[in-house]
Amino acid sequence: MEFFIINLVAVITTIIASTSSLAYWLGKKLTQIDNRMRSLENDVVDLKNRVNGLENRIIDLGNKVTSLENKITSLENRTISLENRISGLENRITSLENRISRLEDRVSSLENRVNNLEKRVSGLESRMTSLENRVNGLENRIVSLENSMKDLEKRLSSEIRRAFSHVISFTQSIQYMLIDFMSMKGLFTKEEREFLIKDVERIGKLYLTTLNPLKPEEARFILEVMKEIREKDPKEIDLSKLDRIIEIARRWFEEEGHPDAARLMIEAYMLKSILRKERGEL
Repeated sequence: MEFFIINLVAVITTIIASTSSLAYWLGKKLTQIDNRMRSLENDVVDLKNRVNGLENRIIDLGNKVTSLENKITSLENRTISLENRISGLENRITSLENRISRLEDRVSSLENRVNNLEKRVSGLESRMTSLENRVNGLENRIVSLENSMKDLEKRLSSEIRRAFSHVISFTQSIQYMLIDFMSMKGLFTKEEREFLIKDVERIGKLYLTTLNPLKPEEARFILEVMKEIREKDPKEIDLSKLDRIIEIARRWFEEEGHPDAARLMIEAYMLKSILRKERGEL
């Protein structure tokens, strides 16, 4: 019995030892399995993340594909539109080529006409050149004749002026002789003398502020001489001043032929003749 118990205890001890060893082994295996489970869970999480990333990429790619499909559709529509435009342009080009061909024919015809016209123009230019040469010859002859006419006009004008000057000189000589004769006879009264002074003063005052025909200084000179004649004794008056007035009047008359110039010249000489009579020189 004791032996049995001892054996039983031994067996139990052995079983316990085996059980302990088995439990240790199982615990170790369970730890390994747990670690692998955790590793697998991590792998599963990684796979899920990768799947989610791939799904997102697939969605993005799908969007890109959709966008590309839309672009392709748009490009296809534009291509169709361009093809239609190209077809229209080709038709227009064909029409333009036909028109160009017709225009080329017209241009060829016009060129022939232009060539014919150029030949006619060349002939006309030759005739024009000939006519221009004749016209230039005639113009030169006309210029020569005009120069001859101008020379004749100058000579004639000079002769006329010379003859006119002779007539004036002759007329003045007669007038001066008659005036001196009348003065010598004492035919001029004091009233007539005063009238002559006043009339000469009138002419001087009339042109005192104008530049033509008398200069202002000449008009002032005439008035000063008349004042001397009125105020001074005849023997104190310088008769050369009256000669200067006569020369001023002569120049004025020769330049313009003004009636006042002739009047001034005659009246100045009459006053000179009267003064000579009063001085006893006549």
